[in-house]
Amino acid sequence: MEAVVSYAKTVLFFLLFANLVMQLLKGSSYERFVHPVCGMILVILIVRPILGLFGGEEKVLHAAEQKISFLLAQETPRLVVPEEAGYEFAVLEAYEKELIAQLSGILSEEGILLLSADFSLSAEEKEFGTIRGLTVFAEYGREEAGSKIEIEPIVFERKKTDTAVSAEEIRIKDKLADFYRIEKENINVSIKEERDG
Repeated sequence: MEAVVSYAKTVLFFLLFANLVMQLLKGSSYERFVHPVCGMILVILIVRPILGLFGGEEKVLHAAEQKISFLLAQETPRLVVPEEAGYEFAVLEAYEKELIAQLSGILSEEGILLLSADFSLSAEEKEFGTIRGLTVFAEYGREEAGSKIEIEPIVFERKKTDTAVSAEEIRIKDKLADFYRIEKENINVSIKEERDG
């Protein structure tokens, strides 16, 4: 009789404890993890005396423990392991190459040659691949004359540099902001003027 009372106290104590924990975690992100675990433990507590009669308690408890571990592994939020981080980096790198090729085409329609471009891409899970910023260095396209290589003359005088943004740079900036849906403040466009030698 004492064994039955002790067993009833254990189950009752666990139910009270589980109820308290569930009330404390109500509405939190941990509730969905704790609830199945409490249910499994309750099932194990209830079935344990019955298994003791058949002598298979150890095997069943081990199988239940493995199933609980498997359940928790499935429910745990996905963490990025180094292999996945490398894969995500490779995806972003390939995506950026495609964006640069696309940008080169857009600028070539305007008669501008793309020298370099740097896309700032989001690596966060919810906004993965979203373009946050863009830096473009370009120059006005030159007419190609066969396989002739042009070398710009070296000038040893100091010229006053103009830091003002040209109207063409502003127009290209507006076009890229509309095309890529980026804030204009997050786009830097620098177009090199062609100098006559």
